[in-house]
Amino acid sequence: MHLGNQGYEVSTATSGEEALMLLEKSAPQLVLLDLRMPGIGGMQALQKMKARYPDLCVVMVTAESDRSMAQEALALGANDYLKKPFDLDYLDAVLQIYMPVSIARSASVHPAAAEPAPIPTSPPSNNPR
Repeated sequence: MHLGNQGYEVSTATSGEEALMLLEKSAPQLVLLDLRMPGIGGMQALQKMKARYPDLCVVMVTAESDRSMAQEALALGANDYLKKPFDLDYLDAVLQIYMPVSIARSASVHPAAAEPAPIPTSPPSNNPR
């Protein structure tokens, strides 16, 4: 909801397989990918995404506290790693890094998570913060 309220166009997937199918239909600027989800896990989904779309920006999201998982995700090509729960202002800052406003206006973000969560794909032209 937060990202939708920020003006992003959001697509969601409830599994790694569904996220991969969504990628074939659209070209998001950023993917928020949960480490744990039904079907193939986040690491395997990340590997498949990066093999097909090497320039795709993928930010891993997880409640896991194991730092080795973060290191593995980064080694597999993830751009960043967010530990849940995270502050929404922090999420906004991460999106600003990977999706500058000029690009984000026409971008889409596809979160792949165990529980669907709306994620905006294009921020509003004037963000009242």
